[in-house]
Amino acid sequence: MPQTATSKDQQNKVFFYSTNQKSFANNFNQYNNTNESIGFQIIKDFNNISYKAAINSNNEKKLIFDHSYIEYKNKNRTIGIGKIERNWSFSPNTSLILSSNARPSDSIYFQLRNQNKSNNPFLSWAGPWSLEAFNSFINNSVGINNSMLLGLRAVIEPIHDLKFEILKTSQWGGDEQSESISSLAAAIGGNTNEKEYSNINQMAGYGFSFRKNIKETSSRFYGQLIGEDEAGNLPSCYMVLIGNELEFPNSKIFSKLGIEFVDTRIDKTSNYNCGPNTAYNNGIYSYTNYNKTLGAPIDTESKSIHIWAATNISETTMVNYSVKNMTLNNSSWIDHRLNSSKKKGWIASIGSSWKLDSFNIKSNLAYQNFSLDKTNYNNGLSLGFNIEYIF
Repeated sequence: MPQTATSKDQQNKVFFYSTNQKSFANNFNQYNNTNESIGFQIIKDFNNISYKAAINSNNEKKLIFDHSYIEYKNKNRTIGIGKIERNWSFSPNTSLILSSNARPSDSIYFQLRNQNKSNNPFLSWAGPWSLEAFNSFINNSVGINNSMLLGLRAVIEPIHDLKFEILKTSQWGGDEQSESISSLAAAIGGNTNEKEYSNINQMAGYGFSFRKNIKETSSRFYGQLIGEDEAGNLPSCYMVLIGNELEFPNSKIFSKLGIEFVDTRIDKTSNYNCGPNTAYNNGIYSYTNYNKTLGAPIDTESKSIHIWAATNISETTMVNYSVKNMTLNNSSWIDHRLNSSKKKGWIASIGSSWKLDSFNIKSNLAYQNFSLDKTNYNNGLSLGFNIEYIF
């Protein structure tokens, strides 16, 4: 089901995060924007209303309110306003269309979630299902100012442990762009390749997840196809994500083991549309928030192979391992957001998570053998440390 602010119980906490340098591997910093931060969050529920106030101060002396929200819940419906992080994918790591790579944006959102099979004969075939929709405001220093991002995602489970997703995003509005009701309707479901709505940038696609238990091992196979362009009201010019995750509940060596392949390289179609650097690029809008890609962290025209594992040392201690091989900016496009030329490299990391009474302590040691000339991701060792006190 979609990952949202209401997807799991949380408690009030204060936290501190620090790292000596940024790397692709040090990704457990929930605010994803600084080498050092300190903050707190407060969550309250009363009647059908809940809110979360999260305040973070970084080493640039700026206050950030990411992950704050207020919601009204009634039965299986939720309406909310806030800066909500979304990972629209069955992958535990990332998404091609909407991931946690960029900071969350200010949004108004609506969720419907049916945990059981519907009694409605028109919906009973879908099994448990959910629907999420939002409209948010994007903050960038390039592209259209004050633009908006609209998102729609539906998830169904027609067979137990077999899930499907249909999802899309639309960038629309902003300075000198139409923000009329008809433009909103086109962003939701119209053909935006032609005429007055051709400025709207849409991405859409599909995903699946299938879990199979074999003796004491659980295997989950998942994938996602996202089209950067549109042809005949259907997605085209696809990016690909595919992976497999194994769980070994009784193993003393690995409790989890996974492999994932992500490819944002797009070839030209038979009609000579799309091609290199098509992914996350549009002639009008920049598919970013605070200049970081809203989709996969490797950005456009790149690929990665990610292998990870985890070991449960005890009920309170976990160790995780990760190796990732990447090819970034495969076409050496000078305007690539990460590096101005093709870059190959790998990252290896080991992290730990330890719970002691009201404290959660996490650490991550990573080695990256490359630097990127358009970001602050540098080669060498990086050490990240995060401590939370929950009350």
